[in-house]
Amino acid sequence: MNELKKLPFKKLCMNFCLAIACIAGVSYSAHTHHSITAQYDYDWPFDFNNAVFTRARWVNPHIYLFFDVENEQGEVEEWTVHTTGLQGLRSKGLGRDALIEGETYTVSGVRAHSGRPEGFLAEITLLDGQLIQVWTGDPNGN
Repeated sequence: MNELKKLPFKKLCMNFCLAIACIAGVSYSAHTHHSITAQYDYDWPFDFNNAVFTRARWVNPHIYLFFDVENEQGEVEEWTVHTTGLQGLRSKGLGRDALIEGETYTVSGVRAHSGRPEGFLAEITLLDGQLIQVWTGDPNGN
């Protein structure tokens, strides 16, 4: 008879521990996904005056813009520039039709910790001279 009383309590404890572990795992992943400081170095900015826009990946949760940029050795390398989501870009005036493939833009932001040619977009100057500030440098991503 004692075995029957222990079984539901053990099962309840096991389910409770599993639920806590799942909640902790999901909340940690959500926090790190949106942490710009985890991937990008605030002390290592980039500023390209002659970045040639080649293409974009308009996918959620972030948009990826690709630019050909001349590096310090004079070689052209492709940079992947991460941005906020589509709705955030649209609200600032940077929709799908704002960038034209093959055109040159001024682009600035922060570089990836990895050292790869990628970064997070802070500002972009459009062809008409309009400066769009996408990210202010706020550690919370605002």
